[in-house]
Amino acid sequence: MGTISRRAGLTLQGLLGCVVMATGAVACSSPQPDTSAAASVGAGMVNVPAGWFVMGDDQGQPDARPAHRVYLDTFAIDRFEVSNAHYGTCVASGACLAPERTGSETRQDYFGDQAFASYPVIGVTYADAVAFCKWRKARVPTEAEWEKAARGTDQRIYPWGQQFDPTRLNYCDRNCDLPWRDTQHDDGYADTSPIDAFASGASPYGVLNMAGNVWEWVADWYDASYYAHSPARNPQGPASGTQRITRGGGIFDDHVFTTSTMRRRFTPDVASTSVGFRLLAWVPLFQRRSTMALRHGVTSRSARRTNCQG
Repeated sequence: MGTISRRAGLTLQGLLGCVVMATGAVACSSPQPDTSAAASVGAGMVNVPAGWFVMGDDQGQPDARPAHRVYLDTFAIDRFEVSNAHYGTCVASGACLAPERTGSETRQDYFGDQAFASYPVIGVTYADAVAFCKWRKARVPTEAEWEKAARGTDQRIYPWGQQFDPTRLNYCDRNCDLPWRDTQHDDGYADTSPIDAFASGASPYGVLNMAGNVWEWVADWYDASYYAHSPARNPQGPASGTQRITRGGGIFDDHVFTTSTMRRRFTPDVASTSVGFRLLAWVPLFQRRSTMALRHGVTSRSARRTNCQG
């Protein structure tokens, strides 16, 4: 389909089995389907319960130290990275700009090509990710939320456990041309892979591709020493900065850069073929209470009414 201009009109054909038109960014107030946290949890999101976990790694990179306990409220996070198809619907609505780069590392046509509809969207800046989140009535996860969703509460290094397993992720294997490639393994991809690939690499909460495939934008500004003074409850990152953080590693990374504690700083207005994102929704208090009531068999009028509001 060739390069798609972010400002000019365009046609995205076949992403959802239809033809849609888009023209650049407009306000995010257009009527949209119900994508509140309550609706989203049942539409591709998984719940991560409130509680403490250990963030960081004393044996990891300097900016991942010290390991420290963090408490997070309940939240829901996308099980999959945002796909080309899903992002394309936002472009079609006028709420999102098309990616600055519509090809991938090895594919001239990527975004807008139906063959890659279920692959992660790439070539998006941090602002692009935020615009999509607003359209979805969600947000980009904080660094702490991302890490808990990736590693759970048992201090595992990778989403699946403590040891690197080349069969569980898309990384720099023998298909990769970089010096640190793993010549002993072929993960089946020289480029990005579908968002539902590598199910065996899921996190304790069932979130896929938190290691490898693409780096993912998170909301925090980068500060190498932030862990030394970050708040213990619901940290939001530094108040300002010049670079945002990406997490998870990608197709050009090895066993070190695909750990759940690795932090990579990235210029927010740069669109890279190695960076995508996923969404997070805060689960409202009334929904958490109603879920707990249902789990405990509570069927009082107030519990039923609260659940209906979700």
